[in-house]
Amino acid sequence: MAELAEALKIVKKEYKLMTCVYSGCNDEEIFEPYLYLIDWLKIGCYNQELTTNDNIQYGVKLATSNQHLYKKGVDY
Repeated sequence: MAELAEALKIVKKEYKLMTCVYSGCNDEEIFEPYLYLIDWLKIGCYNQELTTNDNIQYGVKLATSNQHLYKKGVDY
């Protein structure tokens, strides 16, 4: 996580880009110390059995029903 945080800091400071982190884990709490660096956070592993066309969040279609997208300024 420390390496991820350093990379996000560089992207934000040097390149002034928005950031999105995708993690196959289901625990968004591990990202709490770094949320100030993350504009979008997508969590949830791909599970073919949970494939859906109905999971759309913030205009982004998520592949499976267990995936979630969080947006800075709205969800955190």
